[in-house]
Amino acid sequence: MKESFFTDKDYDLWFVLGQARQAVRKARQRELNRHSTTLRKTAVLAVMQTNGGKATPVEISQWFILELNSVYELLIRMEREGLVMKVKNLGKRKMARVVLTEKGREVYYQSAKGKVIPKIMSCLSEEEQQQLRLYLERLRDKALEEMTSEYEIPSPSSK
Repeated sequence: MKESFFTDKDYDLWFVLGQARQAVRKARQRELNRHSTTLRKTAVLAVMQTNGGKATPVEISQWFILELNSVYELLIRMEREGLVMKVKNLGKRKMARVVLTEKGREVYYQSAKGKVIPKIMSCLSEEEQQQLRLYLERLRDKALEEMTSEYEIPSPSSK
């Protein structure tokens, strides 16, 4: 699959990046189907687990660069499935946080045992993985800069 669809090298690279992303997503979703869950749900569960079992919809939208409305809709579905529970923040009006339920933790731990992502990433050496991460973070940051300052990616060290 080396044929290029674009004559412009930037668009060609962007296209290959999209193909890689889609192929990895499909492989991971296939693995998650065994647990009757989705990529987005397990990603939200992972962020919440990393954040002490809780997060606000705003924090989730910032992590995933999603519109807040999309996050609310996802959280409603997850609450119906018993994966999360909304808890009102007593200090702030109209502000809610979401906490993991026992079922949510269980789904998170089951999904975290996946083998397809490590298997795919193993085609790169440790050094190549570190370089790829650096390049992807640089592309992400530049794209966010081009979009707006509306989104801010929290750094793991800012917790």
